[in-house]
Amino acid sequence: TSLAATGPTTLHGNVTTSGTQTYNSAVTLGATDTLATTNSAVDFVSTVDATAAGTQGLTVSAGTGTVTFGGAVGGSKALAGVSVTGPTVLGGNVSTDGAQTYNSAVTLDATMVTLNSHFDGTVTGSIGFFSTVDATSAGSQGLTVNAGNFPVTFLGVVGGTTPLASLAVTGPTGLEANVTTTGTQTYNSAV
Repeated sequence: TSLAATGPTTLHGNVTTSGTQTYNSAVTLGATDTLATTNSAVDFVSTVDATAAGTQGLTVSAGTGTVTFGGAVGGSKALAGVSVTGPTVLGGNVSTDGAQTYNSAVTLDATMVTLNSHFDGTVTGSIGFFSTVDATSAGSQGLTVNAGNFPVTFLGVVGGTTPLASLAVTGPTGLEANVTTTGTQTYNSAV
């Protein structure tokens, strides 16, 4: 089974399908939700926001299915946290008042993607990349990561397949592999 929703969508509970999930319009989280598929894609064509800033979080578990965020996540009302499993395409900024975890390969699909885990400046969480991070086209997409005083961890190669335009990181940073950019790399905290 699959799910396709068109029209502003509010999710008040978990969604599980064996096939794809496609949200063609803005999504609002009415609860801390888990969206799961059986190795099938989850596509957010537009934005994703919490109902109340820092209160509702999102977990996406797509196995080998691609998870695409076509717009900003938490841009209007920051999520409590984000955890994604499945090759992830980030087409906009991600703002949370808690942890962000990317368990699979990440591809940047906007000129500059900013990940901020302390959006309101009071609650903060770590940001972890447990696989690779690449641009869509070499030197065209950059990444800014802001975790405040919380750790930022890169366990996989960054820009190894397709170099990033730039990388800027705030938060104690763990680098477990090489980082390749065509432009600047800035580490504002201990590495």
